[in-house]
Amino acid sequence: VAFRKNKVFAWGVLGILVAAMAGFGLGGVLSGGLVTTVASVGDQDIEVDEFVSAFRDRQSVITQQLGRPISTIEARSVGLDQVVLQELIRGATLEGEALEQGIGVSDRIVQAELLRQPGFQDLSGGFDSEMYEFALQNAGLTASQYDAQLRSQAQQQLLATAIAEGASVGSA
Repeated sequence: VAFRKNKVFAWGVLGILVAAMAGFGLGGVLSGGLVTTVASVGDQDIEVDEFVSAFRDRQSVITQQLGRPISTIEARSVGLDQVVLQELIRGATLEGEALEQGIGVSDRIVQAELLRQPGFQDLSGGFDSEMYEFALQNAGLTASQYDAQLRSQAQQQLLATAIAEGASVGSA
């Protein structure tokens, strides 16, 4: 019952944050304004750099899907900035809840996940450190920043699994 209350509370906070941010207008952030934080979730801040990087990554995926470049203005006109912000807020909420619940991910799990990334594998399926370094350089990330992203994603997945298992056990 306590876990279910925590879940409801976390999703309630997420909803309030998303609603509050909906009218925020992220134009200044995308055009390089002086803002350093686009949102805060608990003790975690979502920094401008993180938002811009996620936005550009998603913009790049859409460009590839459409087969033509999509401008920042065009991406914003279809609400991509809000979608990216909502995803970052959801991720920060899940990460905060995972930390609060004591859900952690070991370095060994992060390393295993890194080695499984298809973008860093050579033709034989082995890890290619040159491809890894090239990809990080192109993304503007350090190895520790990428490891932190992998750790965060794994924590979020563990929490989502725990919530799903708790929901199915609670509903039985």
